[in-house]
Amino acid sequence: GPLQIENTTVCYAMLDAGTDNYASVVKDYDELGNTGSTFIARTFADGKMRYLLPLRFDENAAFNEVDSKTVEIINKSNQEDVIDFKDYRGQEVVAAVRGVPQTDWKMVVKIDKAEIFATLNRARNISYVILAITIIAMAGIAWLFSRIITGPISYFTQTVNQIKAGDLSKRVNIKNKDEIGELAGTFNDMTEKMQFAYRSLKQNTIEAQKEKRILQALLDNLPVGVLVVTAPSGEPLMMNRAGQLISGRQAPSGITSQQYTTAYDVLREDGSPYPTEELPLTVTLKTGRTVMKDNIVLRRPDGSTVAVSAISAPIKEADGTFQRAVSVFEDITEKRNLERSRDEFFSIASHELRTPLTAIRGNTDLIQRYFGEKLTDPDLKEMIDDIHESSVRLIEIVNDFLDTSRLEQKRMKFSPAPFDVVTMAEDAIRQYQVTSSRKQILLHVQKPASAMPLVYADQNRCRQVLINLVGNALKFTEKGSVTVSFKTEGDSVKVFVADTGQGIPYDAQSRLFRKFEQAGSTVLTRDSVRGTGLGLYISRMIMEQMKGGIKLESSVPGKGTTFSFTLPAARELTKSPAAPGRGDGLSFTKPLSII
Repeated sequence: GPLQIENTTVCYAMLDAGTDNYASVVKDYDELGNTGSTFIARTFADGKMRYLLPLRFDENAAFNEVDSKTVEIINKSNQEDVIDFKDYRGQEVVAAVRGVPQTDWKMVVKIDKAEIFATLNRARNISYVILAITIIAMAGIAWLFSRIITGPISYFTQTVNQIKAGDLSKRVNIKNKDEIGELAGTFNDMTEKMQFAYRSLKQNTIEAQKEKRILQALLDNLPVGVLVVTAPSGEPLMMNRAGQLISGRQAPSGITSQQYTTAYDVLREDGSPYPTEELPLTVTLKTGRTVMKDNIVLRRPDGSTVAVSAISAPIKEADGTFQRAVSVFEDITEKRNLERSRDEFFSIASHELRTPLTAIRGNTDLIQRYFGEKLTDPDLKEMIDDIHESSVRLIEIVNDFLDTSRLEQKRMKFSPAPFDVVTMAEDAIRQYQVTSSRKQILLHVQKPASAMPLVYADQNRCRQVLINLVGNALKFTEKGSVTVSFKTEGDSVKVFVADTGQGIPYDAQSRLFRKFEQAGSTVLTRDSVRGTGLGLYISRMIMEQMKGGIKLESSVPGKGTTFSFTLPAARELTKSPAAPGRGDGLSFTKPLSII
């Protein structure tokens, strides 16, 4: 290089550094792979950089000029840099540049990028292969798993869907010794039972349909109407053919029990609307009791009316509850017409019979009273006694018929007034002390312990009812007692007549207050006691028309019977005095005459 003194070149100095020491290093390719090489270059005085030694791939490169791009990159690099560029071969290389100590030489160690990344590429390719193999293996494992696990489940699901569609003969054919196999076995057992149950249900359904057809045929051929409703709403479910003929309409749908009166146009016998809450079916739906009434009139759509007797009852389940109720009703229009004709006949006949019977009773009474001592012939005297007794009995029968006719036609007049029911009872039973009897019966009026209110009713009709109940008690009591007692219930007074007689059969108790019924037998078959079978019927009608009530409280065959009737209490009136002591009252212990 030039040697200058005070900016004046005085000479040139040259350092002769041999390159032989570096040639062995440059030509050592053991650690540089197939493409790596080392070259040394320097920048000469002309400003150009030249190779100082041959190159690995160019033996004649010594002192050849290094391309400008490479020179630029080498000059810009630092000692710690790793650079990349295209070498003299046009290959992308990665190189490290270092300065040769005590020289201006540059040592560049380079290697092709392709060779550097060949290992990485091989590793990457191997990774890709491994990944592909792994994916394929996993797919195979998944497929195998699906065959082992999800395959049976899919088959299981397919079989279940077939069974769901209605084919109960299908079974899950899985013999695995695992949980799925156990599940399949359990499912098959369940399906077997379900198939058996279905067969039984199908058979039962066929039988039920057959029975339903038979029942429907029976219902359609019954002479009475049948109406079935749901409980508790009362919505109609079905009505048979006879019911449609009687009512003149089909069972309306979508109605409740509160709409029966308007839906079926139900009337009382006097033509007024029948209160819905009093209809037998409404009462049954509310209370669960069997109810019967024969005072119902149905008005058909054409305006004609039909008298109906109806009985309703709950259709109970095994546990005692009921979800249905039934009403059976019968057209009794013809029966009512016959009864009306009969009643008119009895009324006319009774009126016509009463006058001669009264004359017979009066004359025989006069004969007994004024000519009894003159009748020396015992047979004649017995005949006159029989005539008198028979006339009295016939007059009683005629009076019963007349009372029945008046009550049914609502022509009986009542004269309500306040009176003491205890005093009335004591007076009423005195008639049973008139004549002697072969029976030894204690007839007892048990006065209440506390003061009783007066009642507001027709005293004579109340006496008639009490005499009828006491008379019945005496008729059916061979020995023991007949007791009349009293009880206040709210605004009413209740009178009880209890006996220790033979009682009333259970199957006859529901018919007691019907016409011509007596203690379970009709007047045509009864011969143990005398009576028309109208007494309780008349008593019921009297009580109903006086706004009272009468009922059988209890009766046990062989132990006795208790009847009661209820009368309205008089308002703001003096009460009857209490008995001196509990249980005191009027008693007749002497022999009684049973009439």
